[in-house]
Amino acid sequence: MRDCDCDSDSDNVLMRLAVYTGASLGSDPLFPEAARAFATTLARRGVGVVYGGGHVGLMGVVADAALAAGGEVVGVMPQSLVDDETAHTGLTELRIVRTMHERKAEMAALADGFVALPGGLGTLEEIFEAWTWLQVGVHAKPVGFLDVAGYWRPLLDAVASMSAAGLVRPEYRDAAVVAQDADELLARFAAWEAPRRRWSEPPVPGADAPAGPAQGPVPEAFHRRPYSFVRRGDRLTARRQKAWDDWAPTRVLEVPRTHADTSVHPDHDFDAVAAFGREAPLVVEIGSGLGEAVVAAAAAHPEQDYLAVEVYKPGIADLLLKAGQAGVDNVRVVQANAPEVLEHMLAPASVDELWVFFPDPWHKTRHHKRRLVSPAFAELAARVLVPGGLWRLATDWQEYALVMREVLDASPQFENVHPGPLADDEHPDTGWAPRWEGRVLTSFERKAQEAGRVPRDLRNGVPALPGPERDGFVVVPPGDPRTQPLLEGLHHEYVERYGPEIGAEEMAEHPVDDFTAPAGALLLLLEGGTTVGGGAFRRHDDATAELKRVWTAPAHRRRGISRRVLAELERLAAAAGYRRIHLTTGSRQPEASALYRSSGYVLLPGTARVYPGGVYDVGFEKHLR
Repeated sequence: MRDCDCDSDSDNVLMRLAVYTGASLGSDPLFPEAARAFATTLARRGVGVVYGGGHVGLMGVVADAALAAGGEVVGVMPQSLVDDETAHTGLTELRIVRTMHERKAEMAALADGFVALPGGLGTLEEIFEAWTWLQVGVHAKPVGFLDVAGYWRPLLDAVASMSAAGLVRPEYRDAAVVAQDADELLARFAAWEAPRRRWSEPPVPGADAPAGPAQGPVPEAFHRRPYSFVRRGDRLTARRQKAWDDWAPTRVLEVPRTHADTSVHPDHDFDAVAAFGREAPLVVEIGSGLGEAVVAAAAAHPEQDYLAVEVYKPGIADLLLKAGQAGVDNVRVVQANAPEVLEHMLAPASVDELWVFFPDPWHKTRHHKRRLVSPAFAELAARVLVPGGLWRLATDWQEYALVMREVLDASPQFENVHPGPLADDEHPDTGWAPRWEGRVLTSFERKAQEAGRVPRDLRNGVPALPGPERDGFVVVPPGDPRTQPLLEGLHHEYVERYGPEIGAEEMAEHPVDDFTAPAGALLLLLEGGTTVGGGAFRRHDDATAELKRVWTAPAHRRRGISRRVLAELERLAAAAGYRRIHLTTGSRQPEASALYRSSGYVLLPGTARVYPGGVYDVGFEKHLR
């Protein structure tokens, strides 16, 4: 059994563990001793603690020990318990929710694994719910028990009896990790593999499909994407509190949430005209910090509107203070997770410029998944930028600058405004943008320069709309002859992969006449007047568009064309008033499933249809905004 290497990549990267334990110390002195040692080891290994937020019992021992060792401790507590004065007041962060159910959902969203220390009925209920969620596919995170002095052995024996009686599958019985100390638990968590999801097994032809959930995918709240930030506390000084009280009611936008207080509900639409009281070009800054850059820009360009995206409340308060002192009224702030703002809140093609200046570089390899600039984030950025819009970036960490450059160079949706080789003997510094004069020298950048770090700028644009009828996307009527390469190519592929009967049935079931305005569209991507890709959508229900006919010419594959087509279809569907996309692909098109998964689509449980020969449909869904 190998040790957990917490300074390198492993199969399961543990940023935080949800720790469930008792609100009393128990009768065995080994319990607090083990809790203290466990929490100390977590902190020293760089693993944060998510727990119930209390200061009493074994819960308090865990929190105090982790904090004393320099660890991160996030508490989650319902308002009713906060009112009872049971909350720990010295945590890294205390998140207050409304109910016990919200508490469990929030802890599950924040954690990368779950562990139970000795505890009572509440601990038992919490760890068993996490174990059950693993069984039904709500999450794929390790679940474990710290078995202090054999405390959990009778319970685990009972689970073994359930399994022997045929009521618990062996793979789910064995999925729970049992360890004696933190080092053993972390090592086993690092090597842990999730069992096959009970409800997602493909049906066996001729056999009854397993009885899964009645409808819809598992709520996305429990499949947490890594955050690109860690909030260190929201306490305000008197000066900042006054600025918040004076300006937040009119400058900080109220956003409906889901599972976390920085989340954005998928159905939320940002109305810029209502927020700013006018129509104007919109600039969005991700991670505004103390507001120096965005306030200076707003003062210099009153003809533009600025939306600052920031999670750190003291930083927002500083921004509000600066904006108030400068007398600018064209800045609004949203306290939210940036990817969710771009995915849900902002409409497609609604942003003229997007700024990401000095995002957290997350130096350690095991933290790289938290970096903001990634291929997935580039997709979101391209979604919200208008044709001809700009994405401005800057960082003072050379390695992260190269990663940013690689992400943007690989994106088919962006063009480098300052192209050139990455580096060679003759051009050691080409391909980077000159320092943008519109980015003021902030205190953060000044400190980087004093430390000897050289900031790098990147400037990438979404290509402007091309000339009509020759290059770019065009929506065409069903009878347009340029649809023939798409239709013939699709028919050939369906026959090749599924046979002539299924191929002909698929094409006949949804003729091109189904994809007409205003409820649908037939989209082609042209290069030099030649059709190289395309797709279509039609009405599924009042809120949902159904995607069909996504295709790329074989000679033009591996260029990201299908991803571009998918993004444009989503934009058109959103413009037509749809809030969701539904689609099905076939079980013999794994590359299509991979495209949809990587583009934010959620796999729907079960199958839409089973065909002879073991072929079946695979369904996906995505919320547009």
